[in-house]
This record gives sequence, structure tokens and C-alpha cells, in this order.
Amino acid sequence: MVEHDARAQAVSDGPVERFHADPNRSEWDAGCLVTALIAPDFDAEGLNAALSRLRDECIAMTQPDARSLCRFLERRGFAGDDTTYESLDNSRLDRVLVKRRGIPITLAVLYVELGRALGLDIHGVGFPGHFLVRASDAVIDPFANRVVAAEDWRAWLREHDLLAHAGTTLNDATPDEIALRMLNNVKRVLFGHADGAAYATALDLIDAQLVLGAEPTTLHLERAEIWRRLGSVSSVRAALEDARETCNDERLCADIEGRLKAIANLPGSAKH
Repeated sequence: MVEHDARAQAVSDGPVERFHADPNRSEWDAGCLVTALIAPDFDAEGLNAALSRLRDECIAMTQPDARSLCRFLERRGFAGDDTTYESLDNSRLDRVLVKRRGIPITLAVLYVELGRALGLDIHGVGFPGHFLVRASDAVIDPFANRVVAAEDWRAWLREHDLLAHAGTTLNDATPDEIALRMLNNVKRVLFGHADGAAYATALDLIDAQLVLGAEPTTLHLERAEIWRRLGSVSSVRAALEDARETCNDERLCADIEGRLKAIANLPGSAKH
């Protein structure tokens, strides 16, 4: 428990708390936060300089509408990365601006930043399975650099049986929601690496998500699973106890109690 508390305190004293306390935090700030959590030594000044140059070019050469913005980024070489989609680089804004490839949500963050520089009313949209951008009445697929007709995205939802879940309108995503979704993407990649360094980073990301207000029980259970893989029985127990304290689902609470009893019955568990 001491180890977890120290880790959580380090997260809360760093960029996560500063981001969360900033009333003017933006989608770009969310992307920078995730970049900092993946690579604490990234070149923040270099990233800001690259963005500034791109913003100046965009303002000088682009009309303030969604299609013009798509054409600008396409001509600058930005596109979805369909070859190394699961790379951590795709969740780092500094790497996305260098290689000009990314996943929908990181490209969306760039679209929003440049679109606002043009004066557009533009926001990210947490579309199921594929992040989009809303620019006034237009919807942009940042992965494909194109405007998407309403009938197309609604047809996609019907095809995947998601229309009832998502509804018939697209809701703007807040910077906090974008940060949380980006962190989920990063955790998925890290869990696939299955090594100690990746798990340690994933634990930091879980603590960051707790600061940002994500649903806690699920995160505590994720942390318990990581500690199980790392072989720390005491840390598994602490994470499950945290999950029990925040759980509001009767069936899930019973499952957590069962896991805690199983740990108590492990031979020599008191030594850990």
C-alpha cells in the first residue's frame, strides 16, 4: 500500500494535477499530458515550435471551413497510420508531428487546434471505436482527412449495432474525456508488451486516470491484475480493497469479495 500511495502522490504532484487544475485546459493540453506521461523527457519546446509553424502556415493558406482544413493537413502529409497503428508513437504528439502519422484521436487533437486558429467552432467527438471531429455542421474523419456525411456515420453505427448506445447526435468530448480515452489507448498497447517496464508505466497511467475522475472501480481492478502479473500479493490485495470501497454493483462487489477471500487462503500470503 505504501508503494501505491507514493506512486499516486508522484502523479498528483506532476503534470496530471496541473492539467486538471487548469480551468482553460484544451484538447491540445490533453494530448501534451499524455505525451508527457509516456515520455517524460520529450522536447516540449520543440513540439510547441513545430505546432506554431504549422498553425501559421494553416492561417496563411487555408479558408476557415472543414474541407479546406482537411486539404491543408493532407497536403502537409498527415494521414492515419494503418501500418503501425498500435505503436506508442501514435499517442505522442511530438512523434505525430514528426512522422505525420497518427491514430484518429491524436490527429483529431491537431485538427481541433488548427481549426480554432482559423476561427472554427470545432471539437473532438467521442465516436464509438473511431474518434471524429465536429467543425460547425460538418463532421471530419481525421484518420482519412475527409468530411463525413451524417448518413455515413449513422449507417456505421447501425451496421455495428451501436445506434442505440451512441444516439443520433454527436456529443463534443471535453479535454478530460480526450485525455482519458488516449490513456486507455496507451494502456492497451502497454498490456500487450507484458513486461515490467510496461506494467510500471500502466500503473502510473491508472493513477493519472483516477486523478482525472475516471470510474474508479474498473481502474482498481486493472491495477489488481497488473500486480497479479507482477507477483505482488499484497499489492493485489490493496487494489482489490480499493475496488471494494468504490464498488456500487452488487454482483461485481461479490466477485471482488471472492477474490479477496482467495488471496487470504493462499499459502504464505501473510508474508507478502
